[in-house]
Amino acid sequence: MVRINDWDWTVEGVTEHRGRTVGALAQRPGQDAPQVVEHWDTLLGDGTASSFEVWATCGCGWEGIKFSTGSNEVKRLGRAGVEAELLLRGDWDQHVTSAMAPKPVEADLKKVADLLAEIGSRTPADALYVLRCMGSMLQGQLADSVAAARLDGRSWSEIAEPLGVSKAAAYEKYRAIDPTRWDGKAERCEAAHRQDYTLCEGNPEAVEIVLESGDSVRACVSHGARFYASTTRPRVRPVGGPDGPNAGAALEVYHRAQGMTPFFWMSATDQLAEVSR
Repeated sequence: MVRINDWDWTVEGVTEHRGRTVGALAQRPGQDAPQVVEHWDTLLGDGTASSFEVWATCGCGWEGIKFSTGSNEVKRLGRAGVEAELLLRGDWDQHVTSAMAPKPVEADLKKVADLLAEIGSRTPADALYVLRCMGSMLQGQLADSVAAARLDGRSWSEIAEPLGVSKAAAYEKYRAIDPTRWDGKAERCEAAHRQDYTLCEGNPEAVEIVLESGDSVRACVSHGARFYASTTRPRVRPVGGPDGPNAGAALEVYHRAQGMTPFFWMSATDQLAEVSR
């Protein structure tokens, strides 16, 4: 048995798959199996073998391709050199990649079909109850998957395609749970309009927008640009001064604002832009 601290190869966050190499003396007459040696490089020290087999192994029970190697090769290259020459780590890596790869969608659909067939054998009342519960769980899973897709940077068009609906329909149904959309409650920068449902971008106090009256509000880059474009003769300056950490933020706000119309988030054009994200 290989002890846990003897594993040489690991995957962060994964305990099932831990790898290393092991070796074995050639099977001798009368033996049921080759004599496996955990630390195969120690075979050199006792002089019992001029050649033996080595292979990659995994904590999940997997064993890789067995290779013959000689004592002279180990002396010349060292254990690490032999492992590299025989691509033993690569053999284990390939195993882990394959074992951890997502299962094909078809396999999941087959399981669902089998489950539905089993439900069909129940009494009609029981089947209806189970299907109702499954429908509720499915809707919850759909919402969670849409939210995860949005956090992953997927557009509404990319989300709509596997759902079999238009991107406008997907947006209309799931926009309320969109994690990239303001929930109407969380704190945002001072410049964010209550009817603008976008999140702050970066530091909520990156810039200061100075109004014609002399009053000022602090803003993130995104809402700062929107506020700037919607205000008469504003000025923008970075919080912390021109040499501070927000030095480039004011210029970014100014340039963004040049391509915006006042209160553009209230227009039909902006709604279309939101759907296209």
